[in-house]
Amino acid sequence: QASPAALRVRVGTGHGLRRRATSVTSLDGEWDRVTLDHSDLDGFVSEVVSHGSDVVVEEPTELREAVVSRLRAVATQHEGSPR
Repeated sequence: QASPAALRVRVGTGHGLRRRATSVTSLDGEWDRVTLDHSDLDGFVSEVVSHGSDVVVEEPTELREAVVSRLRAVATQHEGSPR
C-alpha cells in the first residue's frame, strides 16, 4: 500500500525523488517541498538517507523517526573512525 511523504529537498538535488513526485512546491531559493508516495518504508529510508543533508523529512513522523534512527546508527558505527 502506498504511503504519502512530504520532504524538503534542496534545489538542484533529489532528481529521482522529484521524478516520482506528485507535487513540487518552491519554498524559497534553497528548498522545495516534494510530496510523493512510497510503499517500502525501509527502502525509502535508505533512499532518503543517501541524499544526506539535501533532504529533510517533514512528514510522516514515522518516516522522520526512521531516518533519524538510521542516521544515528551510521554515526555510532563511525564514532572514533579516523577522518
